[in-house]
Order: sequence, then C-alpha cells, then structure tokens
Amino acid sequence: MRTPPRKPTGEVGPFSLTFNGGTAVVQSHFIQFPPTKEAVEDLVAEGFLAQARREAILPTSSRIHRNAVDDFDFTLETPSSLRYLELMEVAPLEAAGGSHHATTGSFRPYDLARGAMDKLQQKSNRYFGVARSTRIVLLLYITHWTFTPNDTTIMLLQYWCHHEAHCFDEVYFYQPHDNTCGMLSVLHPTPKQHWQQCGGFDPEDCRQDVMHNLVPVAVQTDDRGHPGIVMGTAARGVSKLK
Repeated sequence: MRTPPRKPTGEVGPFSLTFNGGTAVVQSHFIQFPPTKEAVEDLVAEGFLAQARREAILPTSSRIHRNAVDDFDFTLETPSSLRYLELMEVAPLEAAGGSHHATTGSFRPYDLARGAMDKLQQKSNRYFGVARSTRIVLLLYITHWTFTPNDTTIMLLQYWCHHEAHCFDEVYFYQPHDNTCGMLSVLHPTPKQHWQQCGGFDPEDCRQDVMHNLVPVAVQTDDRGHPGIVMGTAARGVSKLK
C-alpha cells in the first residue's frame, strides 16, 4: 500500500492573553494540522466552505467532495452548478531552506503577491484546455502566520487576477483561524466598476512596501513590576510564554 505523502505545515491561529496573580500568560491556539497532504487539504477546504457559507459567498446548501487521485482536488456542488475546486498553499520557502519555521513575519507585499500570482499562472497553464468545458475555482491558503496577507497583498492579487488572463472562474484567499472558520477574501472576480474607480492604482507604487506580522515573543516587566508582552516578527517559544 502506498504511504500517503506528508505535507509540511507551519503554525497559524489566534493567541490569548490572561493575567494570573499579576503574571501575564500568553497561550497560542495553533491549528493542529494533520500530517498528510490530503488531510490538510480536507481541513482547509471544509473550513473555507464553512466560512463561505457564513459570509453568504456560497449558498448554505453547498457541498464539497474529494476527488480521486490525479483529478482536481475537490468538486464544489451548489444548487446551480458543479465546479472543480483546486487548492494552492501560499508559502514562498525557497529562501528559508524549505522550512516554514525559518521564515519571519517581515515581507514585501508586492513580492508575496507576485510570487503567488506567478504560481497561479503556472497552474492555470496546466488546466487551460480543461477549463474551456468546465468551471474551476482556485483556493489560495496559508498554514503559517508569517504569510498572513495585509490589504495591499490582497489588492495586488485582486488587481492581477482581474488584469491578467487565467482559466479560473473564481479565486479566493483563505487563512484558517481554527478548523471551522478563518479570514476569507475574494480575489476574483471583482467588479469592473471597482477598477474604474481605482483607475490610478499602480502595483509598482507598492513595490517597496514592507509588512511586519507580529507575534508575542517574550513577557517582561517594566520598572514598576507591571508585565507586558514583547512582540516580534520571529516566533521563539511562543507557546511557552508566561
């Protein structure tokens, strides 16, 4: 029997801060991702579907079905149509030796978005012929907090998805918060009127922007003994902070 392929994942999820007898306690609530690629995709797809129903992006009766190997990842069934659903993790790990945990929360939104868009185009090129006879939905997602997109990242992806040819009928970006909910952004389609109103938007204006995603990295007290949280762009024992 073939061993299911394992999928490297990072850490993503909320933090909580409590005070116990004057001591600050920070706890992470990271998602416990399963080890295999298929199981990770199942978790992400189900969370996406629940969030899309919650936000009325998809009808409440929508369902997803896992497809056979060497097919599209899922079939998305709604009352009005059947669509294929493909998943693509946004995780530029080339400069980090392939490790999520070697990345930091500092990044250029332009580079993150452009890299994701280039991979989207590569996937589109593989499916272009098939897309002429069926509808394909692409779901971008993350499993590590360092790649959490800001508004600039999302707008760049929306802009390029609107202005560059690809085969996808719909494109979404999903950041899971737990197994059933997360942050969901519609990347494509966006109304033409939106880009007419934003006619002066130029991606090159964002090329040098830098984003810093912060997480708790330490707890320290001030000169009066009051505890405080030190934030940083690289997690160091976050789940053990007290």
